[in-house]
Amino acid sequence: MLSAGLGRRVLSLFVTTPTPARAAPVHRRRARTQRPTDRSLQARFRQLNRELFEGRLPALPVRLEAGLGSCLGKAYYVIERSGRLRPTRISLKQENPWTERFLRKVLVHEMVHAWAYQTHGETGHGRQFWKKMASVGYPRGHSWRDAGQHERDVW
Repeated sequence: MLSAGLGRRVLSLFVTTPTPARAAPVHRRRARTQRPTDRSLQARFRQLNRELFEGRLPALPVRLEAGLGSCLGKAYYVIERSGRLRPTRISLKQENPWTERFLRKVLVHEMVHAWAYQTHGETGHGRQFWKKMASVGYPRGHSWRDAGQHERDVW
């Protein structure tokens, strides 16, 4: 009840405000995943070796491998008698549903490890590793704005 001095007011229980126009829903095109073959991985390795490393990496076997745990890929090396590191092979996670661009990124990542072993004797994600990654188009922390479900780095 309102007091007599304020006059009569009508309060509405329902407030109507203009509804903003809704943006059309964003539909991301689902990235096609694939299961590469060992033969196709070898061909990719050779092509990327020529394109990004001037053919300087040794011809390493590249294979899909089960049981890499949370790793998407791994570059292996041996320590020679001289103390130099020599890359021996690259494995990529068999269970991962690979998109074309993510497969390329992970393979390049492992190839850069092999390059760092061979060229600088560096293991892990050291300074030379990240300099080379940036020079081949994948700076530290690289991710795509439209990264799909299977295109996220695992650290």
